[in-house]
Order: sequence, then structure tokens, then C-alpha cells
Amino acid sequence: MKLRPGDEHLIRRVLIISRILCLVTLLLTVLTALGWLFNIPLLTHGHPALPAMQPNAALNLALGAFAVLLTQKTQKLRKCTLVASFLAGVLLLFGLLTLSEYIFGLDLWIDRLFHTEIATSYQPYPGRPSPQASTGFALLGAGLLVFNSRVIPIVVGQFFVLAAGANALVAMTGYIFYTSHWGFPSYVPSIGMAIHTAIGFILLTAATLCLRPKEGIMTLITSSTSSGTIARKILLACVTAPLAIGALTRIGVQAGWWDVSAQISLFAILMVGLILRVTWKAARQSEQEEL
Repeated sequence: MKLRPGDEHLIRRVLIISRILCLVTLLLTVLTALGWLFNIPLLTHGHPALPAMQPNAALNLALGAFAVLLTQKTQKLRKCTLVASFLAGVLLLFGLLTLSEYIFGLDLWIDRLFHTEIATSYQPYPGRPSPQASTGFALLGAGLLVFNSRVIPIVVGQFFVLAAGANALVAMTGYIFYTSHWGFPSYVPSIGMAIHTAIGFILLTAATLCLRPKEGIMTLITSSTSSGTIARKILLACVTAPLAIGALTRIGVQAGWWDVSAQISLFAILMVGLILRVTWKAARQSEQEEL
């Protein structure tokens, strides 16, 4: 693909952003590990009413961050491809095995790598990540395998990675509407994707997509043209708007200004209004350039 003037500078910035997001994810997993090590609920749960990030989930998020960092170097250092593919395969295998435990009622002992707690009625699966988190690991691992492959089109990998990010985004939005099990069966109240696990998935999704800024769907996002600028604004609005608007409407519920039913209606109205505004502004800008 022929690069336009200014594209190279933008691509370098995108790759730097990918590294920064991986480092933030690693910091998040280290803090969670310290929380389990020193029994600090603030670091493991974030809030007493929320599910905890399990130690093996923190480990796999860290492995995912290392896999992304190594994948970024596979263009220059071919030997990194094997290590990055191995780590991606670990993520995929861990996600599939944990999901099989839920689906088939198995106990493969992978939940007890770092946990020795006894199962209770409130937490029947101590140490086991939620089905949502397990699905995210499987999708992210599959996506990273494609990114390190020389055969499968990169768009396939981007689809897997976007699905992992969307899964985490839905889980985060679900907490705003008093549910963390959208699209998944609710086993017990204690099983759900931890809020910082969801944040880690979103960070790794963005970091992985930034690995190949000149390929697939990222070619428009990293373009220095006006269309690229519009695409970046729309993408930013799609990622941040649901969480921001959901949080604002949740504040109204907590303050007693309206109930949950009104919150859902307000959320829908504000989201539609934002989508119309962004689309109208993009169309207006495109019209001005065409004229």
C-alpha cells in the first residue's frame, strides 16, 4: 500500500500507543497480583460488590500483553513470531478449557494453579474466570495467532480481536445496568467479568489492532486524510460514548432522579442523539471538502 505524506508519522505514533497500552495492562495485572498476595480487596475487586479478577486471569492478561509486544517485533525479528504464537496459543487454550469446564461441568484443576480456597455456595468455582472472560481470552488468542500467521488474512484476526473488545465493552456497560451476564448464563452472582479484567481486554484490543496500522480495517483509521480523521472520531465516540453516557445515567439512578427503566430510555435517546450528531458532522465535513 502506498503511503501518503504524513502517514509514516501517524503510523509511528500508533505503534507507540500500542506499546503504552501493553505496559498499562501489565501494570494492571501486577497491581492485581499484589492485591491477592497482600489481601487488598481494592486491587482484586475494585469494589466489594463486584467480581474479582482471578489470579490466572491476571496471568493470562499479562501473557497477552507480552504476546502483543512480541508480535510488534515479528516484522524485524522473525524468532519473536514463535514465542508470540506460543503465548497466543496459551490464551486460546486457556479460554477454551475454562469454557469447557462451565459447559460440560468439568474440573480440569486449572482453576487451582494459584487458588487453594474451598468452594462455597456463593463462590462454587474459586479461582475460575467468568465465561465472559474465558471467551475473551479465546478470541484474543485466536486473533493474535492470525496476526503472527503468514497465511490467514489479517482481517480475520482483526475480527477476533474486535469481538474480544466488544465482549469486554458489553460487560462494562452491563454493570451500569445492574447486570454483568449479557449474552451468558448467570451461574451465581459472584461469577462475572471483573471490571479491571474488562479494562485489560479493551486495552489489549486497541494495542493489538494498532500492531498492523497499514493492513485491513486499520488502513482508514491510520490514514492522514480527512476521511481518516473522521473515522478516528467515530471510532472514539463508539468506544467511549456507551460508558460515559451509561455512567451519567447511572448517577441519576443513584441520586434518585429517575428509576432504572427511565435510565435505559435516557441511555437510548442520548446514544441515538450522539450517533446522529457525529454522522451529521462527518457528512457536513465531507460535503465541504467535495464542494
